[in-house]
Amino acid sequence: RAPRPRIKPGRNGTEPKMLTPERTLLTDKLTVVLGFCELLLENTYGSLEERQRLVLGDVVQAAREVRDLVRANDVVLTDD
Repeated sequence: RAPRPRIKPGRNGTEPKMLTPERTLLTDKLTVVLGFCELLLENTYGSLEERQRLVLGDVVQAAREVRDLVRANDVVLTDD
């Protein structure tokens, strides 16, 4: 398996912009994560304990923040 690139926030537009295919791939993957989290939070696969709901809520919030950064094109992928 290839190493996963890290996501690094841009600095006032001085960093190179993310390429469109990478941006689309990352956005698609985040959308899948958000979709499955929402299914779980809606009790589609059974009820969750409160602690599980809190953790999933944190995952949803983090995924949305990253997705919004990607959509704003304010992140770059780095291999280091």
